[in-house]
Amino acid sequence: MSKKKCIALYEKINDAFNNQSGGDYHDTMYWQLQGAIQDINEVESDKEWNNILQNLESCWKYVSHCKKIDDLQQSIPNEVYC
Repeated sequence: MSKKKCIALYEKINDAFNNQSGGDYHDTMYWQLQGAIQDINEVESDKEWNNILQNLESCWKYVSHCKKIDDLQQSIPNEVYC
């Protein structure tokens, strides 16, 4: 079960990075994705999936906040009074 959760979180992190604008949060989201990839690639046993689950949950929480900010920055309407 932990493996499925980890893979699902990794996919969310990956999708968020690949669908962002490349703006202010590009670099930090890139490094979060690289950390998630490294964790996934280093798993050698079922017990280790449990160990990285917390990291991936925290990573997703951070990346989802970055994604929300990026989405808001990209959809901000033009100012009316300059």
